[in-house]
Amino acid sequence: MQLTPELWLGLAAGLLLGGLCALFLQRRMAGADRERAEQLAGELEETREELEAHREEVARHFQETSTLFRGLTEQYSRLYAHLAEGARGFCTDDLPALAHGFDGPLLGRNGSDSGEEPPAEPERKEPTNGGAEATT
Repeated sequence: MQLTPELWLGLAAGLLLGGLCALFLQRRMAGADRERAEQLAGELEETREELEAHREEVARHFQETSTLFRGLTEQYSRLYAHLAEGARGFCTDDLPALAHGFDGPLLGRNGSDSGEEPPAEPERKEPTNGGAEATT
């Protein structure tokens, strides 16, 4: 088989047409890829904004939680001081551990107030009216 100029021309035209088709398809695919990349970049930015908003919301939540716990701690401290003052004022004999205030740790290893064995309960005083209790 002999290569004639028409055959060379047909071969060159086929290669040129194939190259143009490949270039067209490549650009079309690249355009679709570019659009998809832009779409994904937009979604990524939106997700980052949502994440940042969520982080700020969590930070505000824990700040409010901290403020509430601080207030609760202050209220418990005032309540404890009030009870300790009452215990000092109303109890004349062995003062319960509550009346000693914040001098030592509030809870020891065994769970008691002072780390020692809990004090024995005071004996009950008998009524002075001869044992008869008043009824209402």
